[in-house]
Amino acid sequence: MPTVGVEVIGNPSWGGVPLWRQDRHGQSHFTIYMWLVDAAADNANYEEMADLILGIDPEREPERAHNAARSHLDRANWMVDRLQGTFR
Repeated sequence: MPTVGVEVIGNPSWGGVPLWRQDRHGQSHFTIYMWLVDAAADNANYEEMADLILGIDPEREPERAHNAARSHLDRANWMVDRLQGTFR
């Protein structure tokens, strides 16, 4: 992911590495997380997020769809909370 024009302020506990690059899971899901945050801002429900973003059919697998969307959105919100203030 390019960082042209973006200066990352390193948190010593992160070793100067941006939070979204801390682990492979975060790296591989970063775009999905941002889509989920955007969908939540547009008042999409978990079933819509699961279907459109995660590719899980909420009619066939309602519990899995709900749980996957909720857990991914929770992680996305956690990352956004920690990213605030790390870019200037």
